Amino acid sequence: ATPQLLFFRVVGIDENHTSSTFTRYKIQFVDIYGFDKNELDMETVYPMSYRGLLDEQLYGRPPLELGKIYARIFTFDNIDQINDRVLFQAGLVLPVVENEGKRYLYGYGIDFSNMECKIPILDSEENSIYKTGKHDKTIEYLQSINQELPTFDYKCEAALFYEEIVRRSHENK
Repeated sequence: ATPQLLFFRVVGIDENHTSSTFTRYKIQFVDIYGFDKNELDMETVYPMSYRGLLDEQLYGRPPLELGKIYARIFTFDNIDQINDRVLFQAGLVLPVVENEGKRYLYGYGIDFSNMECKIPILDSEENSIYKTGKHDKTIEYLQSINQELPTFDYKCEAALFYEEIVRRSHENK
């Protein structure tokens, strides 16, 4: 099957859900590559569990932010499998930044260094996974234990990234 790239916005956090390893977010779909976007249910708010807690996240994976858009790679046979999901377990989620009409994906948990679409990130603030003023406690803690601050290193334009993963998925058959 051909992979899809699903874009979603974080619209809330389920405060009533407790887990020692997951935060349950409320998300809405905003776009998809690989299926007809018009068939995507963009009204429903879905629950999505994501590893890490707001005050205790996994190294290199900061908590998701309200209002921000993220992308995730899936492989479904049809769009109903996405629209009918009651709970997503988010594995690798890519932050999305829109700039001058283009969407860029930042990979944490995914190494973009072997992607043809990679664009080196030269600005140190843009390259930092943990942002000053937003993740200060985490930055302080990592510095206190002499742990290197994680970086993205590369970004990819979303459309080019998607074309590349589709091509690679067909080459690997």
